[in-house]
Amino acid sequence: MLGKFTSLFYKPDGEPETPEQPKEATKATATAKPTAVVAAAPATPARAAPAVRAAPPIAIPGQIDPDMAKILEDAILEANIPGFDYIEFRDVLANMANIGLPEPKLFQAAFASAQIAKITKAQLLEAVDFYLKVIATKSQEFHDYVAGLAATDVSGKDQTIADLNKLNEQDASQIQQLTAAIGERRRQQDVLRMEKAQADLDIKNKTAAFEATQAAIVERLNSDRNKINTYIQ
Repeated sequence: MLGKFTSLFYKPDGEPETPEQPKEATKATATAKPTAVVAAAPATPARAAPAVRAAPPIAIPGQIDPDMAKILEDAILEANIPGFDYIEFRDVLANMANIGLPEPKLFQAAFASAQIAKITKAQLLEAVDFYLKVIATKSQEFHDYVAGLAATDVSGKDQTIADLNKLNEQDASQIQQLTAAIGERRRQQDVLRMEKAQADLDIKNKTAAFEATQAAIVERLNSDRNKINTYIQ
């Protein structure tokens, strides 16, 4: 029966559903009897399975859920006490609901049918108490299932979020280190560009100075040569 709860919860695409657990024997069941609705409740529109949302989910106030009502009704029917009891009394009430009797008269008329089956008021109340215990057991199963779901699904996602945050922090730290390293290399490049420009300028200046000096000396040597050749016989 626990497996029936799995259909009540959203599962992301590709996530396996929890396998249905074996049914636990609650009480010997009788031959199948007509079923009745647990309580007349307004039907709620079926809700489509939500897709992955960009915005956080919105909490919905508690309301009667047809699927949950069926699970609880099935639990009552599976624990049905043999013979005439509250379930049959409830069926009589449902069949007589449209005859227009006031509620006290309606219950009294249904009880007359119970008396024909030799059922007393005390036995009816005892049956109701028994089915209340059945519902209490099912409630405990549901809350145990929800607790397990929170431990494996919700808490698991919390851990994954924490792990991703840790990775983000590590990556952010690495990005800072890489950014600093890139900045330092760019600073070194700027220094090297300045040194290169200065070296290029020094080479050009020295070259120009050498060529000027060379030209002056060559000019002087040529001048002296010409003078020697002219003045000395």
